[in-house]
Amino acid sequence: RRRHTRYWRDWSSDVCSSDLSLALFRVVFGSMCIVDLWHRLPYLQMMYASSGWMPSHRVLWYASTQGQENAHPMSLLYLFNTTPMITAFFYVALFCAVCFTLGYRTRLFQVLTGICMLSVHTRNDVLHNGGDIVHNIWWFWVIWLPLGKRGSIDALLKSWRTPDPNDQALNRERTPDKIGRAHV
Repeated sequence: RRRHTRYWRDWSSDVCSSDLSLALFRVVFGSMCIVDLWHRLPYLQMMYASSGWMPSHRVLWYASTQGQENAHPMSLLYLFNTTPMITAFFYVALFCAVCFTLGYRTRLFQVLTGICMLSVHTRNDVLHNGGDIVHNIWWFWVIWLPLGKRGSIDALLKSWRTPDPNDQALNRERTPDKIGRAHV
């Protein structure tokens, strides 16, 4: 009975620690971004390209004629008109989301994935729903969180670069006498 209590206490302190919770959040949130991008891939030409039903030049023209030059949200997808260019943007966004989810160069891919997802969500106003709006608001908060401190490739690489101060083999006393005997 005592062992189980101690195990539960150790496990819950690990799981409920902020670093591990943030790592779990990063994986779930990044997976959500990957699924969101993946589900939009079959409809790129219809929803995002200028040959589709809502061309970017028409959206920008309408906003400027209504006196709303600064009212339209930022989207990098307004820079791309053809389906191959938009497809390339989506694959770059998928790559960024995968790197963010795995925790590779987390801070960089955190910002890049946030910009890509905001661009995808704000390109076509007709496709907006409450989930996209909440997702965009989460990105604002996620940018400031240290999501790569634990459970990431960054944390693994950092642990390989820095020696563990608790490692007994590294901290034992080294005298010239012991060093000489070790090589013999």
